[in-house]
Amino acid sequence: MATSAAIAVVGAVAGYGAYETREARKNAEEEAKRQAELAEQQAAEQRKAREQAPTDADSAAARQRRRGAAGVSRSDTILTGPLGAQGAAPTARKTLLGD
Repeated sequence: MATSAAIAVVGAVAGYGAYETREARKNAEEEAKRQAELAEQQAAEQRKAREQAPTDADSAAARQRRRGAAGVSRSDTILTGPLGAQGAAPTARKTLLGD
């Protein structure tokens, strides 16, 4: 009688262990599915942000419009030709100290 009770206990423990394993596997699969959905959602949000972000050309055009509106003109730059600056440089001759 003791051996059949021991066998029943061992069988119950083994059955419970199998149940725990199935539950753990099911929970792991559900967690993996949630993680995959979260990753897909984050990827979709990143794609949407990239689509909505202005491009470099748009930003450059906006900066140029703002500069134009602020009154910055071409006369604020040094104009040179393909051969460099035209005319003599505004320099003076070197002098010795004390002269």
